[in-house]
Formats: sequence, C-alpha cells, structure tokens
Amino acid sequence: MVLETIDHKVVANLGASDIDARLEELLIDGILYAFQEQTSDDANAMLNGFSAIVNSLGQRVKPYLPQICGTIKWRLNNQSAKVGHQAADLILRIVVVMKQCQEEQLMGHLGVVLYEYLGEEYPEVLGSILGSLKAIVNVIGMTKMTPPIKDLLPRLTPIFKNRHEKVQDNCIDLVGRIVELSLCLPGSGCKYALSCLRCLRHTRRNGVLKSLSFLFEYIGEMGKDYIYAVTPLLEDALMDRDLVHRQTAAYAVKHMALRVAGLSCEDALIHLLNYVWPNIFKTSPHVLNVGMEAIEEVRVALGVAVALNYCLQGLFHPARNVREVYWKIYNFLYIGTQNALVAAYPTLEASIITYTVGQS
Repeated sequence: MVLETIDHKVVANLGASDIDARLEELLIDGILYAFQEQTSDDANAMLNGFSAIVNSLGQRVKPYLPQICGTIKWRLNNQSAKVGHQAADLILRIVVVMKQCQEEQLMGHLGVVLYEYLGEEYPEVLGSILGSLKAIVNVIGMTKMTPPIKDLLPRLTPIFKNRHEKVQDNCIDLVGRIVELSLCLPGSGCKYALSCLRCLRHTRRNGVLKSLSFLFEYIGEMGKDYIYAVTPLLEDALMDRDLVHRQTAAYAVKHMALRVAGLSCEDALIHLLNYVWPNIFKTSPHVLNVGMEAIEEVRVALGVAVALNYCLQGLFHPARNVREVYWKIYNFLYIGTQNALVAAYPTLEASIITYTVGQS
C-alpha cells in the first residue's frame, strides 16, 4: 500500500524534486528493504513502485546503483521463478536511468550476469532476461556491450526452438536489434536468423524476415555472400498464403536486389523475381506496393531488358485488369530507364511496318 501510494499519488503528482538528501537516502533504504522482504502477493506493486522511484530520482540515484544491482543479482539467483522474473523485469525498467548516470560498466556487468542465465528453464524468467538484454543493447550500444555479440548470438540459437510466446518474441526482437545496430557481423546475424525461420509460426517468422531485410539494407555489397543462402527461404516465404508474410519477404528481396546490383547475382535475382511477379495482381495495396518496389529494384540489378520481357506478355492481354497492371509496370520502366528501353524493344518485320503505315 505504501509503494502504491508513492507511485500513483506522490511521485506521479508531485515528482521528486522536493526530496532532500536525507529523505532520498531513507527512501532508497526503505524500498531496498521492502524489495528484499516482499511477499509473492505484492510483486507487481513492488516492481512498479521501485521503478517509479528510481526513474523519478534520475541521476540522483547514481550512488545507490551498485547496491541496487547487487540486490538484483542476488534475487536473480533465487530458486523461485517469480523472484527471478521480477528481478529481470526491474533491470529492464531502470537501464535508462543507469545510462543517465553513465554507469556503462555496471550495465556491462549486468549483461554478463544475464548472459549466464540464458539457460534458465522457466520460460517467463527467460523471456524477461532476453528483454533485459535487449534493453541493455539498446542503451549501451554494440561497442561497449559485454559479453561480445559474437559470443551472445551462438547462445541464442537453441532458444529459438522454445515455443513460449514471450521467449520467441523477445529473442527475435533481440536478434533484430543486434542486426540493426551491428554492421560488422552480418554473417552471424544472417546465420542465426536463418536457423530459426522455418521453426517459428507466422507472427515470429515475420520478425525474422524483417531482420533479414534490415541486414541486407545496411550491409550493402556484402550481401552477395549470403544471397544464395537466403534464396530458398525467401522463395518459401513468397509462396506463403499469408499476405503479410509475402509482403515482408518482398521487402527483403527489394533491399537485397538493390545492394547486389552488378555483383554477378543475376541468377538468384531472376529466380526470386519469378516469385515476386505474381503479387502484382493482389488486391491488398500494401502487398501490391511492396511488390512493385521489389520489381523496380530488381530492374536496377538485372537491367530494363529483363523486366521488359516480363511486361510484354501482358501489355495486350484481352483482360483490362491485367493490361492495366502491366502498363503500370511498363510506365515505371519508361520513367526509370527510357533510353535503355530502345535497345530492348522487339524487332518488327519490314512488311508489318509497311502494312501498318499503308493502313494508316
């Protein structure tokens, strides 16, 4: 009740600016004692109150952070799953304040502690540990992260097989964040994203495909080393019944095609184009737009002549809806590379040209 009052009434309405040094010390000592001696019934209230006080004090809590982190480490080692779950969640809520206090070394130490608990058998605790690791990665960055990412990623591989929803979500979010932040380890990010793509349900597989899309967007020409590894998986994703799944896979093809242009990966891109092309007839605007963007980037990588060969088959189709789509793509080609289209136009017989001119 006391912590709920502090959280919802005092801190929320009045803030912590009027708290003097003596009251601040008493407040921290009180919440630390209450946090260690709490019962299982008030776990959420204790967590909310503790995090609210720490966040409201801001940089003033710096002298107490070693003691707070010591308490967290002690409770992480508790045999009770609820106690470990609560301790991991508390890390997630106070890392921003630790960054404000410039306690990168202390956050790195907590990262090592959480890394050692990645073998946790309780899924709720493991999910919270993964969420805390992601928060530390977001705040501390890749260069100061301990343990190094090259050691962290191999430990995440078996966790991908865990079917618990919270574990899968946080694990995929963690890998995706690592891929976004780290440009020096594209092979590792690609390897561990691929290792879990087939074993997850659609909602999680979409997250993995987004990670692959970020990967190819940022690594540039290095994508040519991994394009043949991901082609079978993108092929499977582009044939999936789920529209969002195909949309995300088309995003990955879009970024991959633009980054490997001119690097002798045309065979893989033509193969993927064969699976992207049927999406031009979808009624969903999101899928249609992403499909058009993917075709546009493949045109840059393969040349306009290849894309025109795909267009010619439908420019004069008897169905109006089909013709409209193909003419829309042709207009994109014309706007993008008008001069290169001249060499790609089909050759007409002289008799046909004479007959056409005579009729007109």
